[in-house]
Amino acid sequence: MAICVSCPEQEPSVSVAQFRQLMRLPATCVLSADAESEITRALLRADAEFAHYAKYWPAPTSVCEEHDLYFKSGRCRFDCGDDRGRLVLSYGKVSSIDGVEFLERGSQSGSCSDGPGPECWTESKGALCVLNGDYGLVELARWQSTECVNYGLDRIRIRYTSGDCGYPDLLAPFAATFLPAPVLCGVDLRRDAWDRWVLTDTSNEVRDQTTDVDFSESISRSGATNANNWSQSTSRNTNTVEHEVTDLVKTKEYRREPDKRDWNCPWGLQPAQLNLWRFLRGRRRMRAIRV
Repeated sequence: MAICVSCPEQEPSVSVAQFRQLMRLPATCVLSADAESEITRALLRADAEFAHYAKYWPAPTSVCEEHDLYFKSGRCRFDCGDDRGRLVLSYGKVSSIDGVEFLERGSQSGSCSDGPGPECWTESKGALCVLNGDYGLVELARWQSTECVNYGLDRIRIRYTSGDCGYPDLLAPFAATFLPAPVLCGVDLRRDAWDRWVLTDTSNEVRDQTTDVDFSESISRSGATNANNWSQSTSRNTNTVEHEVTDLVKTKEYRREPDKRDWNCPWGLQPAQLNLWRFLRGRRRMRAIRV
């Protein structure tokens, strides 16, 4: 598949102004032209990473792709399609087909404005039937498939709009992870405080103060005979302990252990990356459905 170069320049689904607002940059923060350019590139990359994983764009985006054609049983088929002549576009959630062009390889005689050569093509208008817009499943109409054979067409160029409603709250912090520095205008863009917490433990510390007090205890007993006339004296040392109680405060910072499933995140373990991955995990386009 070759992406045609005549597609319009892509705009990020989140503007720089939205990025400033969502990332809570102060009003006094003045961004240089280079800083705005870096943010724009990061936002475009965030869109591309989103689309690559989810197989649809976060916001309505103009997409242009080309596919080779071949002939089988008198019909024109997509080279990367299925046996029934259907094709799954690179991205789903197709809201409209903006243009279909059949391409016929030009002659070597220099009939093209770009000069002779194998990349010289002539165009003719075409159309597609959208079978399932969510999955981007399309096919050629039967009459067009027959004409494709008659004219010996080689390739098809499809322009369409793919995308969902947009997810700025997820994409803005995700794009910040692609910036060269994590701090902008004094604001830490990583926002990773959620996976750590401070535990304060207040306990009682007991301090002993010991005072030794000696005293003597005498016991006297007497009997009827000399044999059991006896007296006994016992001396015993006794310690008196005084306790002083004070409050002991211990503060420790803990970091949350990542879930084992989070190691499958394709971008990393930063909170913004995990939030987007967890959101898309059950919403990505996995396969084309049968109709």
